[in-house]
Amino acid sequence: MTIDLNPAFTIEEKFFLGGLKRRLQIPAHLCSPRGPTGSRYYGAGIGYAAGLLMTDQASLETDGQSVRVTYPSSGKAGGTRTVMSAASAAGRTWWSTGSGGLNSATAPFMLLLAEALVLRAHEETLSALLQLAEKTAGLMSESTFRGLPAQDASVREAVLRLSDYAYFELKEKLLTNEITEGAFTPGPLKPVSTSRLNQLLLNARVVAPTNTTPLSRLRRLARRGGSALLVGPPGTFKTETVKQLVLDVGAAVVKMRGAPGVEDRDFIGAVTPGVNGPEWVDGPLARAFMLAKDGLTVIQIDEILRYHAEHLQVLVGAMDELSFEDARAVLQAPLERQGQTPDQVTAAVQATLPDPNTRYYLLDLPTGDAIFCPKKNLVWALTTNMGEDHLQTAQNLDSALLSRIDLVIDYERPEADVVLPIYEAVAGDSRLARLGYDLEDLTYSISSDSEGLLVRPMDARKTIALLKEARACLEDGLSMREAILEAAFVTAVPHCCPRDARGLIEPASRQNLLKRIEEEVLSAA
Repeated sequence: MTIDLNPAFTIEEKFFLGGLKRRLQIPAHLCSPRGPTGSRYYGAGIGYAAGLLMTDQASLETDGQSVRVTYPSSGKAGGTRTVMSAASAAGRTWWSTGSGGLNSATAPFMLLLAEALVLRAHEETLSALLQLAEKTAGLMSESTFRGLPAQDASVREAVLRLSDYAYFELKEKLLTNEITEGAFTPGPLKPVSTSRLNQLLLNARVVAPTNTTPLSRLRRLARRGGSALLVGPPGTFKTETVKQLVLDVGAAVVKMRGAPGVEDRDFIGAVTPGVNGPEWVDGPLARAFMLAKDGLTVIQIDEILRYHAEHLQVLVGAMDELSFEDARAVLQAPLERQGQTPDQVTAAVQATLPDPNTRYYLLDLPTGDAIFCPKKNLVWALTTNMGEDHLQTAQNLDSALLSRIDLVIDYERPEADVVLPIYEAVAGDSRLARLGYDLEDLTYSISSDSEGLLVRPMDARKTIALLKEARACLEDGLSMREAILEAAFVTAVPHCCPRDARGLIEPASRQNLLKRIEEEVLSAA
């Protein structure tokens, strides 16, 4: 982590006229769930950033992906500071033109609040900021807002909540390198007007989908354990959502990928030859159950419909929930048959089933042993394309397995504001990224035509491949038009166009697609 957040807590309160002071302890009910237990303190640098934003003293500019903020410095020298951000492959890149970079009391939090509001990012910070805006009914004059924490306890609490939520969300994103520091030059940006800023503060809480995204739904599931089936076409970021969940909640992860030849032993494990004779080797299910005995674990099973239906029955048994009483009965009976004393049985039950108030999963091994793990510690994340255009051995999930799945989360084609930052990071050029998205959009349009000249549209993964190839072509000296067409010839055309009985791409389909790319995507390139 290269950005130091501590200065926010070392400066004296400079903005508010009362009710708040440096290192004021934050009540427990206002604290972010991300942080550790124990005392939390107010950061005056965070309060200063919020004060400038709420009184329209910060100048915000954006193009929908990049953000630049110019604001009055909290430092002794005064003047203004400028901070900016842009999309990167891993998340966001931040930069400051001032001395000391982003290592100041206010700079990182000024940028965090601006991104949250303008880009609808950093959902916990955004939620806390909007709660503050609700108390003030939007923007306020500086003279009025500075005195509010001393006059209105609800405003004071909203500022304290924002301080804690912003600090711990930013700290975690820095630790996971979702936000990194690095120099860059932004493209043309448009100012965010005062009326637009006020509209964002007043309306965003209604439209911001902070609790209805696939990731938010999986986060809620992770709090209690259980299973989710993620359904959608390729390139809709199903697997990426699971990856982000693992990072967000700090879980262990075990991964599997469907294939027609997989057998039961590939799920559970098997006895294999070892140096000293036959030995048991855990399969992914056994590894996941062992990890879940000690902490939160995600078992990720991609392309579940590629497994043979009979082998999915292993999951049916493994996903059965047992109450503590039922789990104890299953565990206790064989121990008693082995002649163990009541005290030994009790000790074994307490060691294996430590929480009598939770439910358990049970995995039976071919060796006769069994692994118990608390349900709350295990998240099943299953993904599938469920489409006719993909290799799938089981056409539909068995009803017994489907009944054990808690959530079914459908994924549609990502919106432009979701994928364009990713495309820009790959392409290194906003114009190339936009052309790639427009080409993808064209294939969706053609695929929906009654003529049926394409077998499938582009997806995000294939568009990324096109952008990488086009970028390489540009580096070789080709024009933008030539680079897109060359890249499309080896990415979009083979992916989207049908093939004849000999396995060759149908000329009419290829010619039509390339012609429409030239006419509808590259006409102004």
